[in-house]
Amino acid sequence: MEERILEVKNLCTGFEVDGQTVRAVDGVSFHVDRGEIISIVGESGSGKSVTQMSILQLIRKPGRIMAGEVLLDGQDILKYPADSEEMRKIRGGRISMIFQEPMTSLNPVLRVGEQIKECILLHHKMTNQEAEERTLQLLRDVGIKNEKIRKDEYPHQFSGGMRQRIMIAIALAAGADILIADEATTALDVTTQAQLLEMMKELVKRYHSSLIIVTHNLGIVARYAQRIYVMYAGEILESGDTQQIFAHPSHPYTRGLLKAIPRLDDDKERVLEPIDGLPPDLADKSAYCAFEPRCKYAGRDCREKNKPVLHETDKGHFAACHLEAEELDEAEKNFEKRTLKRHHHGIIKEEKLLELQHVTKSFKKSGGFLKGGGEVFKAVDDVSLTIKKGEILGLVGESGCGKSTLAKCILKIYQANEGKILFRGKDIIPLKEREMKGLRAQISCIFQDPFSSLDPRQTAGSIVGEPLKIHKLVSTPEAYANRVDELFRMVNLDPALKDRVAHEFSGGQRQRLGIARALASNPEFILCDEPISALDVSIQAQIINLLEELADKLQLTYIFIAHDLSVVKHISDRIAVMYLGKIVEIAPCEELYRNPLHPYTQALLSAIPIPDPVVEKERKTIRIQGEVSDGALEIRGCGFRPRCPKATKECEHSMQMKEYTEGHFVLCNQIKKLKEEI
Repeated sequence: MEERILEVKNLCTGFEVDGQTVRAVDGVSFHVDRGEIISIVGESGSGKSVTQMSILQLIRKPGRIMAGEVLLDGQDILKYPADSEEMRKIRGGRISMIFQEPMTSLNPVLRVGEQIKECILLHHKMTNQEAEERTLQLLRDVGIKNEKIRKDEYPHQFSGGMRQRIMIAIALAAGADILIADEATTALDVTTQAQLLEMMKELVKRYHSSLIIVTHNLGIVARYAQRIYVMYAGEILESGDTQQIFAHPSHPYTRGLLKAIPRLDDDKERVLEPIDGLPPDLADKSAYCAFEPRCKYAGRDCREKNKPVLHETDKGHFAACHLEAEELDEAEKNFEKRTLKRHHHGIIKEEKLLELQHVTKSFKKSGGFLKGGGEVFKAVDDVSLTIKKGEILGLVGESGCGKSTLAKCILKIYQANEGKILFRGKDIIPLKEREMKGLRAQISCIFQDPFSSLDPRQTAGSIVGEPLKIHKLVSTPEAYANRVDELFRMVNLDPALKDRVAHEFSGGQRQRLGIARALASNPEFILCDEPISALDVSIQAQIINLLEELADKLQLTYIFIAHDLSVVKHISDRIAVMYLGKIVEIAPCEELYRNPLHPYTQALLSAIPIPDPVVEKERKTIRIQGEVSDGALEIRGCGFRPRCPKATKECEHSMQMKEYTEGHFVLCNQIKKLKEEI
């Protein structure tokens, strides 16, 4: 039997808000064994992070730990005052936490080496020289090369992935027994995310420590976790072995999460099934099941009996539900009969709506006051694309590859330096702003962050209706009011909400407002720039379904930018893969996923975990090292060459896009070898 290193019993944490107690953590119990990787999953607001902060007594007023025990090696550490010497030794010394955003955790005015060394000296009796050597070793352990030079650099001189590596080094500095990764890879690219998670898995094995992965990404859970705890409204609703839970989920919430997410190995026509409704008000929780108002399986017992407690449904598998798994399975059969496959979003016509010809956008990298001019780098480098009317083109690639810069060139937020951007055959690059005004009604955009893209002082109705006034699309106040109401209904929002302001809406509702605003001018073409990356999985499913329905109903054309290739596969007709400003592969959706040719595309697909532990065990993973290069660096030939496992001398020469099969183009000098491998 494995040594039980941490056990949490009936933990309760509340926050006093307006005279009411918000029970953010409500009777949570779980355990971690030495050498084990567990995961705590759930939507935003489910209490995952507050639970971990409570373990370390990092809760500050108006919050407080109301009840429970946290046993570390059998000793209740909640008995120690939060600011005591004992708790300070435990934080970092025994339990370390890696937060989501490393820039808010790292000191911007201290060199990274000093920050790691500080943690070492705080928890170990070492000489300065020994601490220095330990710092260099930790930097090597987390994959930072040239550690003797890089230890003297500041956090802003590192990329997001590298900063998170430094956070992991700090977490390991004191030799902690338990690492808590709180959404530690959520803001990172899929390839960087895969690198870091593989590294954490190896470090846990090497040091025989334990890892708690806090996430909403079920693919990560399937690939790395041995056991899972599913949280909702501050409670654990299901727990058990990873394979058990994915094969036979016994709680409706877990089933809902799994049905809401697109998968790489999905049938493209599968309908995503979002979880309707919103989580409950934690200040006014009922005595019944917290998930009942959103549960499609709910029956009389769920509304009349007190909330269910965790009970064993199978060996080591627990669920808090009045219905047994067999009853859920029987009900599921009836739901499946009613679930129709989605229709194609519309007919793709032969006419070209948008055509990009050799588009290039360069920026001058500032050299600073004393250095003078600086270098020029190409954020978009000779990109050519054709989008037909009614088509959805997915555009994917890591941060820094040029996706958003290309989008801004199409929207004329940036002025392209070279090439042509033809909208309905007319080149928009040379047009003045006055000449663009008529076209702006036809080209619209949905932004990534629904909150920052909405004016906090305007009402929802005026935000949605603003394009109607700008483009003079209505002539009377009555027509304006009717059109705003119609737009609200189109995105499944109640027009009665139009007098509210942005902060009074949920994240999903705010994104619906952004979509309604984009539709207001009756556009033909909409650029969707990471429109779901800031949303929970169940809300993502709602927005994806909505975008598909609108494309079908209004015959819209989209460019859909995202880094989640599972989502892109689900919604797109064709997919273009970008790297360092260039399109490296473009193909029809199913062809690209069935037969990826470019080594970068293969690596991207390999890095996306599939939410099924059985499938994950059998998958071949391709590891690529490093991150997207600085565009100012001159790389001869293929830009992916420094990271490519298949690179040869031939890759140093210039490249041309070559057609492998009809509609499948690849920018790679190894095309002959790639064909032979297939």
